[in-house]
Amino acid sequence: MSFDKPVRYSVGRYLTQPILWFGCAMLAMLWFGTGFQIRSEYRAAGEAGQQRLENYGRVFEEHVLRTVKDLDKALHIARAEYLDFRKTMTQQEAIGQKLPNPKLLSDLSFQMAT
Repeated sequence: MSFDKPVRYSVGRYLTQPILWFGCAMLAMLWFGTGFQIRSEYRAAGEAGQQRLENYGRVFEEHVLRTVKDLDKALHIARAEYLDFRKTMTQQEAIGQKLPNPKLLSDLSFQMAT
């Protein structure tokens, strides 16, 4: 072997090696598997986020409905107290008192806060 001449390798010789094809196939399967895993995790995260948003929406709706019902109940109680107060008191007595029932205001504020 002479060091004067460069050694030439043919490209066709490398393309016929089975280990080269096996390595390329392994790399392709690795990339395909990684891409598939990332896509499936992304899809699962999106579905979980959608479900979480639907749950938060449902909880918010139930909270608003319960708050409105409690407020309505409190207003009905206040109206009933006011009507009872008007029936039992004269105008002169009502002027002398500030509230028909001092406990009524604290009951209303407690119901609105919960």
